[in-house]
Amino acid sequence: MAAVYAATHRNGSRGAVKMLHSSEADEIIRFSREGYIANHVDHPAIVRALDDDVAEDGTPFLVMELLDGKSLDALASEQGGQLSVMEVLRVMREVLDALVAAHSHGIVHRDIKPENIFVTVDGRVKVLDFGIAHLPQGTGPCSPKTQSGLVMGTPNFMSPEQARARWELVGPASDVWAVGATMFRLLSGQFVHLEETLPELLAATFTNPARSLREVMPNAAQHVIGLVDRALELSIADRWASAEEMHQALLEVEAALAKSTRPAALASLASTLPPPRKWPLPSRGAVLGALDLSSGVVMLVLSAHCWAASISPPSPMAAGASVEVAALTVPDPALSLTEEAVAQMGPPAPPESNAEQTPLPAVSAVAHRAPKSISTPPSTSTSHEHENTRRNIYDRRY
Repeated sequence: MAAVYAATHRNGSRGAVKMLHSSEADEIIRFSREGYIANHVDHPAIVRALDDDVAEDGTPFLVMELLDGKSLDALASEQGGQLSVMEVLRVMREVLDALVAAHSHGIVHRDIKPENIFVTVDGRVKVLDFGIAHLPQGTGPCSPKTQSGLVMGTPNFMSPEQARARWELVGPASDVWAVGATMFRLLSGQFVHLEETLPELLAATFTNPARSLREVMPNAAQHVIGLVDRALELSIADRWASAEEMHQALLEVEAALAKSTRPAALASLASTLPPPRKWPLPSRGAVLGALDLSSGVVMLVLSAHCWAASISPPSPMAAGASVEVAALTVPDPALSLTEEAVAQMGPPAPPESNAEQTPLPAVSAVAHRAPKSISTPPSTSTSHEHENTRRNIYDRRY
């Protein structure tokens, strides 16, 4: 319908000039009405129209914001014809949000397809080409009457009612069907219907049920399959009731997939961590010697405390200070134990001289118990969707 040129205004500002090819009155009216959409739908995913006029040769043109990036069709072609599930969900989330805003103003796009969805270099999503959109009365110039039996749109992405040219039935549900066909194409690399000629394709669109996404992507998540399949239902009543309902369902699918891929990501991260350190077990003799030394020190301190208690009454000082005074007034550590302390506690054990002495069972169990180590969970391979999510197509610079 038109050609788009990058242009520079005399004041230095940049823009896109869209010039219409046709000179038919109906086409000119439709073309000029496109510039009024952004004025009625204030949404960041809909391209703004800055001006409209007629060139010296009589060609109508629109001045729109200039976008730097690529269409989904071009991005998919660069990756072999398909995009990852998370990439598709992320973009179509923005597309559906824009359609919710448009439908609330009575505007139906009627030509949603990968070529009309644009991703800028800074990751913004834009819905392009409202050239054949339906606008309510009072929105821009009067709408030309749609001819009976005239098919408009892109055949592979037309809804069944649009392929039959039943314009009285074409509405928001038709855009929902086109969104499903777009997701089908981007996820699988195939079209919904496979027919060789245009008449056969149109006939198959409004007579045959759409293929399930499961037929071409048997390993896809059930949530994703259900989301796309319901959008492609032959009957309007069986589809998502609105773009808003499909948008909400898509958010739930996106959240479920993000949750299911998190354990795989953690397992992958754990596989990169160093193994837990294995501390060497002490020898049997070293353990027994340490136990004998510690028990001897404890007995000496307790005996000295008992001796100090027998010769000196407690000081009336504060509790914290009394501990310090008692520690400072303990006599020579080498002082022999009193008979009273020996009677109460028994004589201390003689120093160990034989490393082969059999230890107590409880001590042996403690000394030979291996320290617990934190086991690293086995690394599991991440899903195809998760691996593709790491390739963020929206951060590229073209």
